[in-house]
Amino acid sequence: LRSLIQQKEDVRNRYRPNDVFDIWFFHTRLPGQFDYENISRFLIEKSKGKFDIGLVKKSTFIEDPEIKERASVDFEDIEGRVEEIDRFPTFEEAFEEVLTVVKKLTIPD
Repeated sequence: LRSLIQQKEDVRNRYRPNDVFDIWFFHTRLPGQFDYENISRFLIEKSKGKFDIGLVKKSTFIEDPEIKERASVDFEDIEGRVEEIDRFPTFEEAFEEVLTVVKKLTIPD
């Protein structure tokens, strides 16, 4: 999640489609296993010094079109690198799952 925010701030001009896929994959495969409180705490802690900590809020993921746009770059290329998966999601499905996780976090709105 941090890297999705950081991609916008990163001077190296990186894109993070793998992170969207990873969150989708684990959140859909391990229902009930995410500790949203710990994720929230670590997201805040690990973001300090990387970018403006004020960006760690739900609205950054939900309302900033650049976060979603940058994360979508080459998302479909991941399918060719993933083995033994029953169904590969569309980017929209995967990003919606990211937002499902974000909405459950205890970070500012």
